[in-house]
Amino acid sequence: MNQTYSILIFPKLQQIQQVTEIRQVYDPLATKIRPHISLVFPFTPIDLTATALIRLVNDQLADTTSFKVELAKISWQPDYHLYWELTAGHQRVQQLHDQLYAGVLAPYEQKQYQYQSHVTLGHLSSVAASKLNQSTLIQKLKRQLEPEPVLIDQIAIEAIQPDESSKVIAEINLK
Repeated sequence: MNQTYSILIFPKLQQIQQVTEIRQVYDPLATKIRPHISLVFPFTPIDLTATALIRLVNDQLADTTSFKVELAKISWQPDYHLYWELTAGHQRVQQLHDQLYAGVLAPYEQKQYQYQSHVTLGHLSSVAASKLNQSTLIQKLKRQLEPEPVLIDQIAIEAIQPDESSKVIAEINLK
């Protein structure tokens, strides 16, 4: 069986306790993976080993410098996701996303979705979502989370395990 990978940012959050508590209520993957910003969504390469993937990402990010983002906007998505969106630094994250999908990883890009940099706070079933008042929930989350500036200085590559948990196989420091 081929391994599934993802490339992401694990932001070093000051409000990690609040984010964790929110995710424990609304995100079924809260116990499987830390809060993150996805750059390359889960993909299962046929002919790319972990070592080759790590080398590829290292090469693509060799000249990338660290940068700041701000997480501030809480939003409800049509597919029942709750996002904590970037309000600053989105362009740099978008550039990384585009850069990583160039070349070898291009066939794995999910072009049917428009990329939106964010930390997922929740993913609800349609049944659970129908029982919630969206605007009330968003207001509640806004009271729990202050806007947060975060320095992005590292990119991670994870191997997704059979139980959907995350195993980090490489961390690439930015300049």
